[in-house]
Amino acid sequence: MNRQSVSTLVPGKPLSQPLHDETGRLLLDRGKILTEEMTQSLRDNNRTHVYLGTWDADEFTRMANAVPLSEYRDKAKQMGEKLGMQVESLVTNAELNPEPIGPSFENAVDHSLQTGRTEAQIAKCTNAHAHGLNTMSDIGSGMVSAGEVAEATGSIVDELMDAFSSDASLLNNMTNLQHKSEYVYTHAINTSILAINIASALQLDEGQVRDIGIGALLHNIGMSMVPDEIVNSKRKLDPAEQIDIQKHIGYGLFLLDQFRGLPATTRIIMYQNKERLDGRGYPRRRKGAVIHRYAKIVAVADVYDALISDRPWRPALHPYRAMETLLSDAHSKFEADVIKGLLQYMSLFPIGSFVSLDSGKIGRVVHSNFDDFYHPVVNVLMDKDKAVLKPSEIVDLHDQDTIKVAKVIEDGLGPAGNIGFL
Repeated sequence: MNRQSVSTLVPGKPLSQPLHDETGRLLLDRGKILTEEMTQSLRDNNRTHVYLGTWDADEFTRMANAVPLSEYRDKAKQMGEKLGMQVESLVTNAELNPEPIGPSFENAVDHSLQTGRTEAQIAKCTNAHAHGLNTMSDIGSGMVSAGEVAEATGSIVDELMDAFSSDASLLNNMTNLQHKSEYVYTHAINTSILAINIASALQLDEGQVRDIGIGALLHNIGMSMVPDEIVNSKRKLDPAEQIDIQKHIGYGLFLLDQFRGLPATTRIIMYQNKERLDGRGYPRRRKGAVIHRYAKIVAVADVYDALISDRPWRPALHPYRAMETLLSDAHSKFEADVIKGLLQYMSLFPIGSFVSLDSGKIGRVVHSNFDDFYHPVVNVLMDKDKAVLKPSEIVDLHDQDTIKVAKVIEDGLGPAGNIGFL
């Protein structure tokens, strides 16, 4: 059973689980369509949350007693500036570009192309993503105590790193999927996965990759305190609302002050991941020389995932277009080698993208060739006449002299888009 804010309900879609109110009364059964009138009625009756799934009285009691992070907004407002100054001091005394002290985590990554995956192999990645998403949602709703957050987030990142090392391409493909859960928490998981990619490619050691993964996971946790009507606004925000968005960093620092036991760099990542090399970021408009390396890594992961995600005010960019955007900002906003780190695991035509080859055949990118960004491994699904190939054909473009990607297919393949990932 999951608690969901009424403000995040999406009318017009059939429910995947039954919907209850706080008394356990069934409001709408599984498969029924939630209407705008129903959501408005909930708001009119001052209901802030509903409960999805089989009703469980004990679970409800636990949820009812939890205090969501959003309730600490007023306290966080008062302390954000002071905590920011503390992090400024921490950054001043920190090594901004720490060197690895152990073997590169990248050495533990299996770079081979995975084909014919077993259910267990697939479950390893899907479960890591789902476990992370559910845990982050529980943290946001207050169901994980402040003293347990460090252990919970460390567990998420350990599981993601394990899945990444055994099948990076499959885990990376999951970041391209449009998940139905709240954006803040989906974005947290995806940013952590992408940051693990980059940190690994940059030859950082296991401890560093883990610290970066945890920092990425929590980099936006302060957004849980920004009002939903601002976070999910379908219009352009006014200046006051934009300032409220920027305050999420102070809110997040307040939360990290409660979450004891996290790496010291978690606060630095949170504080600096919105800074840019040219000094046009926030909160302090710091330039590249005084931005921590870990924050620069998370910044690229954060922006890439934000660009490929649907938001209320704009549709998602195709991953290829998002990569183009990052490349256009290399050297000005983001460090080029950090973007290169993302390219090494995702390729210029990111994992999961559908592409048309110059032979006329159509396929899906399923694996990268690390330093050869332009020539990924493609699972060819259709011949030049768009007839589905059975079986499909794996083509490593790195080994081909005459076959190249002609273009990216940005609008998908319709029903055929459900096939093609190994």
